[in-house]
Amino acid sequence: MMTIQTKVLYVIWDIATRIGMRRLGRCLQGTLPGQYQDSVFFLDNIEWQQDQEDSIDEQQSRQGYIALTIDDGICRTKGDHSMIHEVCELLDRYQNSKATFFVCTDYTTPEDAFILLDRGHELGNHLQKDISNYYCNLSQREFERELVQATHHLEDILSQHRLRHIGSQSNYPSNKIRWFRAPQGRMSLAMSKALKNHEMINVMGDVYCDDWAFCEAVDGKDPDVQKQIAATVADLLLRQVQPHSIAIFHMPERHFREASLLALEKFLKGCQRRNLKCVTMSQLAEHP
Repeated sequence: MMTIQTKVLYVIWDIATRIGMRRLGRCLQGTLPGQYQDSVFFLDNIEWQQDQEDSIDEQQSRQGYIALTIDDGICRTKGDHSMIHEVCELLDRYQNSKATFFVCTDYTTPEDAFILLDRGHELGNHLQKDISNYYCNLSQREFERELVQATHHLEDILSQHRLRHIGSQSNYPSNKIRWFRAPQGRMSLAMSKALKNHEMINVMGDVYCDDWAFCEAVDGKDPDVQKQIAATVADLLLRQVQPHSIAIFHMPERHFREASLLALEKFLKGCQRRNLKCVTMSQLAEHP
């Protein structure tokens, strides 16, 4: 049975879904252009080639693909709470799906990151910690320091991974972190300017429903309740998804947002039925 909290969440995101997530994204860009004008809500927002427009064949080549993104990884708690193996196995099972993991550097070890990279997944910058209303209130100089610190940490991991693959083919295209996601999606003018200075792109999304809040609400609850909430989350997201979408999930951990794994599986099943394949941000941007 849904709680009052989850019922309210459902009503909010049902209305947003009916209005249209892409329409709401455009409204946000129009209302706060300084903060969100350069952000990406779905992949058609990107200028694919600097010198010429895509051909019709290139545009059609992206039909049937979406970017899957997973936030707040890899594991904020210690011990055996990480579900990185379960997530990776799930993605493998459904069309060998790939994802861009927007990781927090305080929650990410090189060893865990290597597991993702070895399977062809991608890392994105989600800063150090998942802190509400912190980064968006920093000055440009303060934020830039946080951004550079997190970026260097992740790029060092990419360099280590590439060294591990000397003499063999690495799955990762470069040692650069291209994608950023603002914690809680909250951007400021200072953040936007700093990202532009470092040639990074803030990634929002058009497939989203506060899955983290739904899942936290049923942490420790009966498995049937968790399954019901997972089905609710997946249903909302599948109503929103379309070719070129950017889908947002949050990383499950044992006893924390654990139902997100069930929701992700139902979402992947739904995408498979609709012939939509999940890929990384870079794969979709480069015409898979």
